[in-house]
Amino acid sequence: MNNRIIDFTYVLEKQKTFSKLLEDKKGIKQPSDMYNVPYSFILGLNSELYEIVNAAKIHKNYSKENIDKEHVIEECADLLSWLGNTANFLGVKLIVEVQEIQITAPEITVVSLNDKINRLTCNKRTARYTLTDKILPLFAELIYSLGFDLNDLEEAYHKKMDKNILELEQGILKN
Repeated sequence: MNNRIIDFTYVLEKQKTFSKLLEDKKGIKQPSDMYNVPYSFILGLNSELYEIVNAAKIHKNYSKENIDKEHVIEECADLLSWLGNTANFLGVKLIVEVQEIQITAPEITVVSLNDKINRLTCNKRTARYTLTDKILPLFAELIYSLGFDLNDLEEAYHKKMDKNILELEQGILKN
């Protein structure tokens, strides 16, 4: 069986650029000198995870409404942004090698992701392992279980972040 590389390293520099712009333009500084992952990061990760749940209507199997796939992948890109911020805080690359990407029901993956995100409260060493070896594979699994692939995610991420960076530079990004 061939191993698969999940590589989101393209996110790291763009998130650093965005964070620097936030600090320069809005005076918002990302935490850096802390022993544990800030709770604001954990809340941000969970908030974005549940925006995916809402956009994809994962919790509404009774709903007959059409799902806006563009909105779903955009919310996935937002979660990827928070993963990038967290990786930058922890000083790790967003890359992991897995034996295979399993695809299960999205609701199962979401619950597992939520659990792993909440476990980031440990020390940085444990959080690094949790992020790279637990959260990244689950996040990739979620992307596939929603009907996308990692190329779709990368495209949505760049589109969203390019827009956010431009709006921040022009002073029109809303908090």
